[in-house]
Amino acid sequence: MPRIPASWLAALRPGGRLVTTITGTSLIIGADKTPDGGAIGRVERDRAGFMGVRHGADYPPHLMAGPTT
Repeated sequence: MPRIPASWLAALRPGGRLVTTITGTSLIIGADKTPDGGAIGRVERDRAGFMGVRHGADYPPHLMAGPTT
């Protein structure tokens, strides 16, 4: 993705931290939300990644339903 969506930062409280990766790279993006609503970030090169989102016809239907109470 070319930029972090503003909605991701809006969801953080001041002092909150966002961490994500850029798919297909070894880059980690970290951003700390500032009291004025902005963010201070950094890009780091490391061996890290998150599991891709699973989707499609073979996704187990009971997992789509969400938690039960």
